[in-house]
Amino acid sequence: MGRRKKEPRSVHRENIVSAASALFMERGIAATSMDDIAKAAGYSKATLYVYFENKEEIVGILVLNSMKKLYDYISSALIQHKTTKARYDFICRGLVQYQEEFPFYFKMVLDKINIDFESKNYLPEERETYQIGEEINEKIKIKKSMGLSKIKFLEYGFSLVYHSIAIKEKGL
Repeated sequence: MGRRKKEPRSVHRENIVSAASALFMERGIAATSMDDIAKAAGYSKATLYVYFENKEEIVGILVLNSMKKLYDYISSALIQHKTTKARYDFICRGLVQYQEEFPFYFKMVLDKINIDFESKNYLPEERETYQIGEEINEKIKIKKSMGLSKIKFLEYGFSLVYHSIAIKEKGL
């Protein structure tokens, strides 16, 4: 490999993260090695370890970046609309947009994030991802404004989706 021109650390990290993201979506996280990431990014494996401690750190950054995007989608929906229905509609659209843009991370973000903050055995990105998740949960309090429990709110939403599908199948 030839010598690289001096670029900020952030540029190299972004190049590596971008290459890793493409590989993770194509092969999965478990089937992608640091060697694979280094090769795809155009770096030596040793150089990769200058910028990242391990593959988990790269995954953590990708999940964090996608979580920030989800936060932006939801925040935008809440700022732009005042009624509960409009907010709900735009949050749902934001979730769909997020799922389409980040399908690989969608499930990870929706899963419960289990981090033992007492042990100090976690990445900074994991703490930030958790905090953004908590902020998203705070922003999505539509169910409270409708006077419904979480379960009733979800059942109501699922029922609306089902009825919408049923109507379309009947050709109405």
